[in-house]
Amino acid sequence: MPLVLLTVTLGGLLFRVAHAEVSAVGLLQQMIAIVGCDLLRSTRNLHRLNP
Repeated sequence: MPLVLLTVTLGGLLFRVAHAEVSAVGLLQQMIAIVGCDLLRSTRNLHRLNP
């Protein structure tokens, strides 16, 4: 019985860690997308200013 409990606990812990990693990756991708859009907008504005 304790072995099953240990397995379930470890499984839950691994699931949480994996979920946290996925969330972190998603957050990182969002940040990269936002920064990329800002950079794109800035370069477009610069091109508009200096044709």
